[in-house]
Amino acid sequence: MKKVISLILSLGVVMTSCAFLFESVYAETSEVLEFSCGLDATAYLDRKTGMLTVKGKGEMNFFYDDIPWWAYRNEIYSVTVEEGITKIAETAFLDCDITRITLPASLEKIGDDALSMTDIEEIIIPDNSKLCEFYVTSYLRKTPWYKSQPDGPVYLGNMLLEYKGEMSANTEITVKNGTYAINCYAF
Repeated sequence: MKKVISLILSLGVVMTSCAFLFESVYAETSEVLEFSCGLDATAYLDRKTGMLTVKGKGEMNFFYDDIPWWAYRNEIYSVTVEEGITKIAETAFLDCDITRITLPASLEKIGDDALSMTDIEEIIIPDNSKLCEFYVTSYLRKTPWYKSQPDGPVYLGNMLLEYKGEMSANTEITVKNGTYAINCYAF
């Protein structure tokens, strides 16, 4: 009888330990992490969905070597930058596994290499966007999003980024109606 009671108690301890272990693993994978990324800007990473959301007002900080979510970059699949943010910092999403980014109309600048070494397939930006500065790097040209753009003028929202493909002498380009800005390196 003592052995049966001892066995039942042992099984109870093991099952309780397993429940705590499961709960702890679940909490770690479903938690939302918070990162300061500007004077009045904060990013939230939902580790369960892989969604990084940037909220606040104004510019994101310049990161270069100290991107707050760097350790989690392989867990970030989608980014939403909410209305109010005016600048995405240089290298902000460098080497993240993102395939989709949603940008606000308030965005005016995307820093150098902010989207470099990503697998961006989709960039969503409103037609009334104020984006006027974004340097197109060779890394961006390697993304599925860029590769899917037809030869000719490439737009991001209502900003003319650059001319893709060969431009023969005397090529005439008609800038689409509603264009807000033309990248200084467009041609």
